[in-house]
Formats: sequence, structure tokens, C-alpha cells
Amino acid sequence: MDLFVRSIAFAATETDVTVELARVLHKPPFPLDPPTNFHFHLIQDSRTHKSKGCGTLTVTDNSIGQTLLRLYATGGISVRGRSLQLSPSKFDLQRGVVERLQSTSWQDPQVLREEGERRAAASEPIRLAKFSYGRFRRGGRKVFSAEKDLVGGGKIVCDLNLRQLRLEVDSEQGDSANSGLFNLISLLAQLGVQKSVVYSPPQIKSIITSLSAPYCLLLETRGQPVFQERGALNDRFDRQWSLYSDREIPSACNVLCLTFKTDNDRTDFLSRCRQLHLPNSYGSEVLQEDRSDYSKSIMASFDDCLRSLDFGLAFQADKSVVDAVLEPGEVISLQEDLQRLQVAHPTQSAAVFKYFVETVRESYHDVPRRRRRRRRGRRNQPITTRLSTLSEQLSTAATAYFADQKKPRLYSSVSPSYFQSYHLTITPSTHILEGPLPDQSNNVLRRFGHHEHFLRVSFYDEARSQIRREYNADISKLLRSRFKKPLNEGLKLAGRSFEFLGYSMSGLRDHSVWFMCPFVFEGRPVNAADIRGMMGDFSALAYQPARLAARWSQAFSATDPTMSLGPGEINPDLEERVSPTGSIFTDGVGTISPGLAKSAWSMIRSHKGKVSAYSSVPSGFQFRLGGAKGMVVVDNRLQGQMICLRKSQTKFDAPDNRAFDVQSTSARPRLMFLNRPMIVILEHLGVPAQSLTDLQDLAVREVEAARESLHEASKLFGLHGLGPSYRLPSLFSNIKTLLHLDLKDGPRKIKHHLVIESIRCACTHALREIKYRAHIRVPGSFTLLGVADEWACLREGEIYATVRDERTGLLKPIEGKPALHPSYTMTPGEYKGLPNKTTQQPCTIDDIADFFINYIENDLLGYIAILHLRYADLKGPGCPECMILAEKASHAVDFPKTGAPVEFASLPLPPSREKPDYLAGEGSGNEPGAGYYRSQKVLGTLYRRVPLDTRITPRIPPFPSDGGNIEARLRRIDLRALGLPALSEPPEELLQEMGHTLEQYCDDLLSIAQTHTLSKHAEARLSEEELVSGTIMSKWANHRKRREAVDAMNLHTQQLARAVRRDFARHGAGDAAEDNENENEEEWDSEDDEDDDELDRRRKAETFRRAWAAWRVAEEALEHDDEGEYAAAFGPMSFGLIALGTMLDIIKQMKDYYLDE
Repeated sequence: MDLFVRSIAFAATETDVTVELARVLHKPPFPLDPPTNFHFHLIQDSRTHKSKGCGTLTVTDNSIGQTLLRLYATGGISVRGRSLQLSPSKFDLQRGVVERLQSTSWQDPQVLREEGERRAAASEPIRLAKFSYGRFRRGGRKVFSAEKDLVGGGKIVCDLNLRQLRLEVDSEQGDSANSGLFNLISLLAQLGVQKSVVYSPPQIKSIITSLSAPYCLLLETRGQPVFQERGALNDRFDRQWSLYSDREIPSACNVLCLTFKTDNDRTDFLSRCRQLHLPNSYGSEVLQEDRSDYSKSIMASFDDCLRSLDFGLAFQADKSVVDAVLEPGEVISLQEDLQRLQVAHPTQSAAVFKYFVETVRESYHDVPRRRRRRRRGRRNQPITTRLSTLSEQLSTAATAYFADQKKPRLYSSVSPSYFQSYHLTITPSTHILEGPLPDQSNNVLRRFGHHEHFLRVSFYDEARSQIRREYNADISKLLRSRFKKPLNEGLKLAGRSFEFLGYSMSGLRDHSVWFMCPFVFEGRPVNAADIRGMMGDFSALAYQPARLAARWSQAFSATDPTMSLGPGEINPDLEERVSPTGSIFTDGVGTISPGLAKSAWSMIRSHKGKVSAYSSVPSGFQFRLGGAKGMVVVDNRLQGQMICLRKSQTKFDAPDNRAFDVQSTSARPRLMFLNRPMIVILEHLGVPAQSLTDLQDLAVREVEAARESLHEASKLFGLHGLGPSYRLPSLFSNIKTLLHLDLKDGPRKIKHHLVIESIRCACTHALREIKYRAHIRVPGSFTLLGVADEWACLREGEIYATVRDERTGLLKPIEGKPALHPSYTMTPGEYKGLPNKTTQQPCTIDDIADFFINYIENDLLGYIAILHLRYADLKGPGCPECMILAEKASHAVDFPKTGAPVEFASLPLPPSREKPDYLAGEGSGNEPGAGYYRSQKVLGTLYRRVPLDTRITPRIPPFPSDGGNIEARLRRIDLRALGLPALSEPPEELLQEMGHTLEQYCDDLLSIAQTHTLSKHAEARLSEEELVSGTIMSKWANHRKRREAVDAMNLHTQQLARAVRRDFARHGAGDAAEDNENENEEEWDSEDDEDDDELDRRRKAETFRRAWAAWRVAEEALEHDDEGEYAAAFGPMSFGLIALGTMLDIIKQMKDYYLDE
């Protein structure tokens, strides 16, 4: 029950009122055991935050509220000399507050007030004498180099309530060059404008007490802070992109030097740091110097230097400065060396420089270093002493690089489905360069080539997630000052000017776009406008910027290429099928001939590998063809190479682009999983909660069973698509069936550390999906692509759906007929869409940029979905607010095409300040009382029933690969009877070759681990078990962003593992195996292979022999050194798994072959 409380003294605080109410509610006639739990909220002015003299009291029981009204409605409870007046509230009950009160016990407000006062006292600002940003220079001694124009005065705050370290800047002390800026900030300070720099505790890497300068501390940080600005009359912060308006703080300046006024202030600050759980400080001699290594003049010279280099080399040089490995002046000093390098080695200069940068990083920075193997295949290491010049180090690194290139190398084939992409991430405070990295290609990149002239640009916050509006911070100014400028004016990178080109629809949702640098194409220069003009005729959309960009996006969609069709192979006038009510049954669906489908599928298989050994031509394709898109279904009545399109599929005319590109196919059905919104609707429609909990119990049991059985682990990995690069599902199955090893304790227990840890990662991943996303599989159910009934064989109310088991060839019809079960069919809601946003004049690329920024700021689809869950939890999904939100969600879905955003003010206010516990993200404090309550709906029950995996990663054992046990099991197999060589000692020459392969593999794997970690700290990397299992264990609030990171990581590891298997399958010096394999099939298994059986068996035997040598080399690399540093051997265990998997696959195939014989 809610009561309205008025006549509150304006001097009274929320705690004052709560204390006096407790004196009454915690004595008879009210319940005493346990004490009555209640909540009082003091209503304040939204602008001044001053009390309005009234508030609301929430109690958990109506009888308590009625008794309180009867006894104290008009007096009897006095606070600060005034009697409170109570009356029933006229507003809706705060159900979220009630739920929280019912799930928590009473907390003494006096104790809370004392704790709050202690926190407030410890969070008082400490005034600084000065501060400066800078960095530690390379060398044996700590030398702090400060940038002169980043020196100023301010206050430092250890905020225990917000759990942040905050530097508050109120004036600047600069040189004459910045006098104008100094005067401006001084004026702003007088007007009450406060600039602040915010760090979270994990960002503080170390705290150093300077023994050289009095009262001085240095904070070494990770990543860039958040910059904010707030005026005296403004309640909200404005997000800023720097402390200053003309430049960003260099990413290398990761050290904050604080000079206190007294030693007591410094001691007090260190004490508060301990309360924030920051690292303990330590003393060190720190020399200080003032330099301007990032001044405008030096950066201009640096830009000139980059312009003189080829793009690949210039990109790596630029990246070395952004990553704070080299300084701009150091790269300038190497300009002549770099120019000579690119003249002598034009195709390898970028790789040489990258190698050189890594040697510098390893020599002077605290980064993980992989222990080198002591014997075969050892790489020549460049000698990088701190006394040698950078020019000498570059020369030494180049010599080592080319010596290494002379050794046998892994062969990586280039698929037209992928390309090497350069990435730029722009955050509010800095920019990050990555690449080149493998990425899926699109029509524009394949058509125009020149991949080094295209750049993928993403706009994220400092945590590398999508920037969103915040309740206490305004991002409008930031978006326009930081993000919109490069879209309108272009950007400079590696000495080149790049222009905004366009985006795909998935890129728009991810806040990622394409830029390009002008180049010469077919004998004439082209820029971004030229490329867009050649994509098709968009004149019909000239006044609709959002829809125009959406049409452009078709060309940027990630697709697999097949072939270019002739004009006579395209029928653009297939008749639409329309219902009597005017609905178009065939909207977005066309037909394709069996011949063209077979040809397209053959091309896809040759580019990406086969889906399975039993794969037949799929009957449906999701495609892009010039200006057309949608689905096509195989029509057996069509002859030759023919595709038939309907008017609803053609979005614009593109007669010069007839490339048939495929986005997805019906080759395999997707498994069907529940999610949170679906569960809410199912519960609302009367599905018993027990049915949903039974499904969850089954999913959890599958996860737990995987810890005890390789057979169950194989099923789990297959269901969740885990471990694709290392083929873990088939590997686990083969270990179980061929080696008779398993996970249960006993003589048959496998003790391979990487296998066990990969399974642990997979189980953690699966439980996390179940708990935080309600991602629960429905057995026997599938998600299928939709097509039209081209043959008029269905009656009204009927559908056809079937799932084909590729391994058995059996068809599985879908049981149940919607026409016979009317309760299955539901009438969808009809929502009137918002009109398309238009411009007065034909829109330009600036209008597209305006829409992109508008989308970042006003994309409310996720917020609406969460708000719908919150209302549904308290009032049910049928409440008026949920109905409004459903309509708003429909408008938000259309926003990318209409350009018409949902107005934030039109949305219902949140039903309460508290949220249901199942909305707590990973790592959030979701304990009752921390802004969450125990949801009584089925989603809350499902959330709380999933156990958290708290197992600690064990120390790597002395024999981490269990090699002796596995080898003994291999020797029990009669290999000669299978036509395979015995497990004898491989020849030294082959061991040397496999040693080189292992070295390259380990180096590449470490690079992948460092590239794809969600943290971009120099010392961060993924673990080997994460790479092998295809998961990322770090907690991440944005699920989609982590999924994209996992996909990129798996693509990278898949190409590496494929190259290793191809190396095993070489059958002679310099021979490369045919590129016909993928993650689900062996290189040698080809239905089109014309070799006879005998030749095929000999090839398998040779591949087995090479894989056995690779296994032995990996085992040798894992032998402990004198210090027993097993953890330093990064890569050999997973390399051994690839070799073991290859051997077991061949054994299984040969057994099947002789069984058939």
C-alpha cells in the first residue's frame, strides 16, 4: 500500500523521516518479528533537488497501512518540529518497491546514514597543487614525460558512492600558446562549469609514490577515461571527447601525475584509494621531464612521413603510435629506413615493420611472451638491447623476419568470401587501429577490389560497446562534436584522407560504417560518390535519406559470391500472388531453377568448404542480386540457369550489377531456442510454468552431463556451435569411441588440461546463456526460412514444413496442423507505421550522416524491450503500457528505414525504480536492495534456478596433455590392419618441418589471442581454452558485441587451424592439399574426387604420418623446463589437438572403409 505524506519540514532529509516512521512502525500494534519493512521516498524538485515538503510511504501490507492511517493520519509523528500528515496515495501502487520490500529485511536507517556520512567524508575532494598527463618513456629507469599543454590545477575525488576516481578540473595553467584556452576555462570556472575526468577502479593499473618529487603520486592507467562537463544550472553531465576542444589526449598518455599541496593530503588520498580497492602504492625514483612529443607541428610531420609510405606500412606505423609502442618522432626518424624497406620488399614491408614493433613491445613493455621451444624449429630472435638504436633494431628484426620466412610456412588459401579488413574504432576520447583482420566480404569490395582503400569505422564508447543515452549524462554534444565530424568532413588515417561511403543494416545497428580512400578503377579515379553512383539508380529515393541509405546497404551486406548472371537468365516479372483482402502472399519471394541452385551451391562449397559430407543442394536461398533481395525457392519447372523475381523483391534498378550473392541458405535448419520475451508471452497465454522449468532443467542437465562424459560434451558443443575451428564435437566423440577415454574418474579418465578447460568454458558459456538470456533449447523444434506456395497445393490455414536429416536422408515432417488446432493461430496486431522522414532538397551524404548520428542517439528498441519486460513483470503483458510499448517497438524496428524515431517522451515512465532480478546483467549487483527485486514471474524463477559456475581454473599439471596415456591408447589400435603406418619415431627432417609449423602456429595463435580480447590493454590476451572452445569468458554487458567478437575470433582461428590441417595433408615437397575442407569435414573427403581408392588410402596414410610427427613435436614442446613454466608454452597443446583430431578422423574413416569392404 502507498501512502502520501505531506507537511514535511523542508530541512528534513529522507533519512530523518524514515527514522521517525520506524519508531512508530516498529512497535505495537505493528508486527515486531520480523520488523515491518517499508520504504519512504522524499519528493524533490527535479532542477534544484530541494525538498517539496511531501513524499510517499510504501508498506507491504494493506492492514499495516490502514492501521497507520487510523492512528497517525493527522498527527503524532513529528519530524524536525512538524507533524506529518498521512493520506492514501492517489497514484498507482509502486509494485516494484513492494516486491523489493517483500524480498529483503529491514535495514536500520541510522546505520545506513552513518555509513553514508562516512562515505561522503571519504569522498570529499582533495585540492591539488597541479596535475599533468603524460607517459613513462622506454628505458631502464622510470622517466615521466609530461605534455606541457596538459598541465593544470584541480581536485581529485575518490567517490565511494559511485565507485570511481574522479579528477575535477577548474582551471588550466598553460604556456602562452594556450593563453586563449586558459582564459576560456577560467571564465567557465567562474560561471560554475565543471570539467571532470572519470576512471573506474579496474582502470588503475598501479600507483607510484615518487621518491624524487615531494607530494607527488603517479597513477598508471589502462584505457582512456570518461570526460564530462556540467554547468552550475545543469543537473546532467555533457559527455566530452577531451578536456580540451582542439585535440584528443594521446592514447600513449596513460599516466596521471598528481602533485598534492601537503604530504598529509597525499597520505589521505592513498588511504581512500584502499577503500576503493585500488592497487597498493609503491615508491620509486621517477625522473620528470617536459616534452611535446605530440605537438601539432610534430604530428603534422608524422602525417607527412606516413603519406610517403605505402598504405599497409603506413597503417602499421600509425598503429604503433596509437598503441603507444613508438613515439611519432621515432617513426619520423625511421622514415628513410622504411622507404628503403618498402622499395626492397614492397609486399612484405608492413609485415616486417609489424614484426619489429612486436620486438620493441616485448623488450620494453610488460606483455605476455610465449616461451620458445628449445630444440627443433626454433625461431631466430632479434637482439634488441636497450642500447641499440631503433634503426639497428629495425634492421635486426628484418633480418630475423626474412630468415624465418625461408622456413616451411603454413599455406593459407584466400577465399573470395573473405578479405583482409582494416579497422578504425572511434571512441569519445581516443581512436583504436586494428588489422588487417579476416572479415566477410561484400558486393562492393568484390566488385571494386583495392581492399586497402576501404576502412571499417566503428563508433563505440570507452568500453568498446555501443554508446547509449544515459540518465545522468547528455551525449548529444558529444555525438555532434566527435562522431559527426568525420562523417561530414572525412578523416585522416595513415597519411590518407578517407570519405564516408555507406553502411550495411547490421552495421547501422552496430554503429559501424564503411569509409574509402579515392583510387583509380578501370583507368579513372573514383571516390565515394562515384562508387555509390555505380551501385544503381536511386532517384526514386532522393528525398528519403534513411530509405536511400537502406538501399545502399544491400551492396554492403556480408554475402558469399557465386556467379554473375546474364540478362537472359533473370526474369524480373514473376507474377505476385495476392489474397482477396489485398495481402501479398509472395512478398519478397521468387523462384530459382534447379540448375542454377546447384551451380550456386557448388560455388559456395568451393569457397567456404562443404557443410557436410551428405549435403544436398538446398531448396531456398536468401540472396542479393543487383537491386533485388529476398528469398528464392527451387522450382523444378524451370529449366537451365534461371532466376525469377517479383516486383516486391526489386528495390532499385541496377542493370550493370548481376552478381548473384548468397546471404544464407536452407541447407540446415536452425535449432529453436526460447528467449525472455517469448517466455513472457507463453506464460501470459497460459503455458504452465512447470513446462518451462522442465525445459530449463533439461538444458542444465545437458550442461552438467558434459562435465562427466565426452559423449555429452560432444552433443553440447554441437548444440551451441562451440569449438568449430578445432572440430571439438567430432574430436570428443572419437576420443570416446576410438581411445576409450572419458571424463569420469578412473583408469580411463582423460587428463588433457586443454580438453577439460575447454569443456569448462563451454559449460560456463551455456549456463550464462540460460541464466542471463533465458536461451533454452526446445528439443525437436527448429527455426526455418519462409517461402511461398508456388504450386497452389495448400488450402487456407495450411502450411508445409519439413526438416531433412542430412546424415540419414530422412524427412521429419512437422506434426500438428494449425487448421485443426485453432488455438495455435493468433491474429497479429496491426500498427500504423510512422511516415518516412524526408528532406526539402535531394539528400546528400551529409543527410545520411545526420541520420546515422540521429540513429545512435534515438535508437530505443532495446530500451523499449526492457521496459516492456519490466511492465509485464509487474502488471502483465496485457496492460495498457505494454500495448503502447508494443506499438512503439514496431516503430523502432522501422526506424532504420523510415528515419522517424520514437520520441522518448512518448514512452511510459518506468513502473518503478527497482527492476526484476532477471534483468541484472553479468557481474551486476542483483542482490535484493541493490535496485532489484525477486520477480515472482516464471522468468524470475528460471533466472534464480540456474547455478553459477564458480569453479576456479586449476593450475596446469606437470603433464598437461596427458600425452603418455593418449599415446598408449593409440598404440592399442592395429594401425597396420587399417593400412596406416605404425607409431614409430618420425624422421628428423619431418620433425624439423613440423617444428617450424608449430612455431608459426604458436605465434599466430598468440596474435589472435591478443587481437580478440575484449580488453585492449597491452598485456591482455585470451586464454588458449577460450580460443579452442570458441568462447570468451570475460563478463560483457552487451551480449551482441561479445557474440560478434567471438565470431571474428572463430573466423581467425578457423583459418589458422585449416592451414595447419592443410600442412598435414601435403603429400610431397611444396605440394599444397586441395582447398576443399572446412570445419566439419576432412580435406580428403570429396564426393567429386576422381582418385582411385588406393591413391586415397596412400594419401590418408601420409597425412597420418605427418600428423603423428606434429603430435610428437607438440608433446616435446610441452616438456617442462628447469623452472617448470608450463603456462608459458602457449599453443602446443591446441596444436597437438589438431594433430590428434586428424589422426583419429583418419582411423575412423579407415575403419568405416574396411567395415564396408
